[in-house]
Amino acid sequence: MRTLDRLLLGLLMTGCSPDDPAPDRTATSAAEPVAAAPVVDKPAPIPATPRLLAPADPAGSVVDFGSLQGRWQVVGVALADGPVQAYVDDDPAYMGQVMAVKDKTLAWEAPRSPTTATLGDVCTGAATMRLADTAAGNAVAGLEGGLRQVGVGRPQPHEVACLDGGSWGGSDGGVLLFPIDDRTLAMRWYDNVILKLRWQAS
Repeated sequence: MRTLDRLLLGLLMTGCSPDDPAPDRTATSAAEPVAAAPVVDKPAPIPATPRLLAPADPAGSVVDFGSLQGRWQVVGVALADGPVQAYVDDDPAYMGQVMAVKDKTLAWEAPRSPTTATLGDVCTGAATMRLADTAAGNAVAGLEGGLRQVGVGRPQPHEVACLDGGSWGGSDGGVLLFPIDDRTLAMRWYDNVILKLRWQAS
């Protein structure tokens, strides 16, 4: 027993001398919480005006037509694929016509001369819903050629809804808007017509 006692005493003396630092017993305990990095508020980018916003959530996002206040003049006409071809490219019936957006109301200004263009629709409480994925692909089918002709590179279709009454393009979803840039958009209208409209201020 004395030999065993001496062996144990020697091991204790070599393993932890009085000058050795005390073992860190916190290593096996739960790690101390790390302070989270401070959240820095980044200033929101200044939006262009006018603009047709591309919502962060493409599906089911509604765009306020208040951002489109002003007059939008038809500066180009193209035709989508389809059986009805009542008009021609840059058809004078539509060229120069003006769509007015005021207080979330869409309407065409009275034409300066008789025209065969369909300009009688009025939409109040106008808003859009951006289409995504399969719905967007289905909406664009057959329109690609006409959209390219008026300058739409990557189509981002928005359906138009008249939340307070009226109609635009015959029924909700009948018209599609396609942003081109901050001052230009394309709109699918009646008779397979695609109109290119440019903002003219109010």
